[in-house]
Amino acid sequence: MKRLLCFSSVITIVLSLAGSHCSYAEPEFDDVTSAMKKAAGFMANTVANRGGYVYNYSEDLSEQWGEVPARKTQIWVQPPGTPTVGMMYLEAYKATGDSDYLGYAKKAANALIWGQHPSGGWHYLIDFDMTGIQQWYDEVATRCWGWQEYLHYYGNCSFDDYTTSAPTRFLLELYMATLDPAYRVPLLKALDFILESSIRTAHGRSGILSNTIIPTTAMTIIPVTTRSTMMS
Repeated sequence: MKRLLCFSSVITIVLSLAGSHCSYAEPEFDDVTSAMKKAAGFMANTVANRGGYVYNYSEDLSEQWGEVPARKTQIWVQPPGTPTVGMMYLEAYKATGDSDYLGYAKKAANALIWGQHPSGGWHYLIDFDMTGIQQWYDEVATRCWGWQEYLHYYGNCSFDDYTTSAPTRFLLELYMATLDPAYRVPLLKALDFILESSIRTAHGRSGILSNTIIPTTAMTIIPVTTRSTMMS
């Protein structure tokens, strides 16, 4: 059975050791930061797909999974996917001042921006080869019993499981940390989408539909020139 790599688990263990009061010798600060740097560098430079991530990987990286089995051209938006890892890099940058972490966070943000729906939200996943998305749904996603949200591909955005709110918050935190205008435009676009998706009830309360259906082919209509710029 192939062993799985889960980056968030590695960092959790490192941070737990740093604050542990167990009988083991407390690690030195340099040991902790070195372990963080090694894990982050491996994930960002070896595992990442154009700056994005799924949930789990086999040890030899031949297989990968998001909420369901993922193909090589896919990254996951739904936590604990790309925005979760990106936020972790950003927190590591704030804690250490190491610009490498900020660079990794920006790459994760750029991947999310590449796959942002024209309306401003996000789907559960991003596929860098949209020509094969329907085949993946037909052959893989629809056969995963219990995941009804993968029975059909609508080209929709979703609020389910923080799929849209997580990347929005990550972009907000990244923009606040950098004031880079490259992240302001997609951030405002996402915030506008969230506001426009609100439902005003008869009692004056607001709510959000879990899945907002948009009658379009989603990411395929984003101009290629815009995408290539964000991935450079």
